[in-house]
Amino acid sequence: MLNTRLSLTAALQSRDRNWKQIQGRAHSQSSTGGINEKGKKPGYYQTSERYILYHCRFEKDCRTIILTPTFTSNLLGITTTSTSIPAAVVVAVAVVVVVVVVVVVLVAVVVVVTVAVVVTVALVVTVAVVVAIVVAIVVAVVVVVVEVVVVVVVVVVVVVVVVVIVKVIVVVAGVALVVVEVAVVVIVVVFVIQKVVEVVVVVEVAVVVVVVVVVVVVVVVVVVVVEVVEIVAAVAKEVGLVSPHLQIVFSALVEVVAGLVVVVVIAVEAVVVVVVIVVVAVVALVVEEVVVVVVVLVVVLVLGVVVVVVVVIRVDSFLDLRDQD
Repeated sequence: MLNTRLSLTAALQSRDRNWKQIQGRAHSQSSTGGINEKGKKPGYYQTSERYILYHCRFEKDCRTIILTPTFTSNLLGITTTSTSIPAAVVVAVAVVVVVVVVVVVLVAVVVVVTVAVVVTVALVVTVAVVVAIVVAIVVAVVVVVVEVVVVVVVVVVVVVVVVVIVKVIVVVAGVALVVVEVAVVVIVVVFVIQKVVEVVVVVEVAVVVVVVVVVVVVVVVVVVVVEVVEIVAAVAKEVGLVSPHLQIVFSALVEVVAGLVVVVVIAVEAVVVVVVIVVVAVVALVVEEVVVVVVVLVVVLVLGVVVVVVVVIRVDSFLDLRDQD
């Protein structure tokens, strides 16, 4: 206790504080009048509740300062043994600590829930993206398969038609000419109505028209050549220039050559038409005109069916006539 008193007195003296400053910082104070009291030595006194400092800086400048434990502790920079923390402060601190802990726990729960929600949403989005990619791949595969099937069917139909045409060139020439003209007219009308101002459509229609005209011309020329050759062979046979066996071989050879020429020409036509249809489909999809694709495919399918039906009927009729002969 003596050390504490000496330290308090020394702290006041070393800081060179005047009494007004000390009184201003004390929680409660009283003055004895400004002169040294008789029989009272300057020093430090302590009661049960307060610290009392009686000090004279000068002979006629003495003060009795009543200090609280908190002020004394702050002045010395120490905590005295008699300092006690009020129960209200303890309760307030405990409440603050509990509130801080609760807030921290709530924030942690919110953070965890938020992270869980974000992770769940990310997983859902990832799954949705994967499903969309798989669906797109499946759709693309289906479209490719359908296109391949259509091409195979078209090729098979073309091969069948070519084989039949080789045997009945004269009978089918007129029907093929009419069908080709109708197809050209339909294609021209469809594309002119849908895309009048597009140069691509004009070029595609021109290609189709040129190919069709070339095929028709080649077919007609082959038919005429075959007929002329057969007439010449028959005349030669009648006048005795060639033997009957040689005439038969010559006619068969001419028919085979003519058939091969027609097959090649029609195959080229089929390839060009397929390419044109694919280009038309791509252009239509780019400009989002699905109606054009649908109309073109329907027209092509209808014309194919008409050609097959007409060829079968005419071939049957031709074979019936040959059987009757």
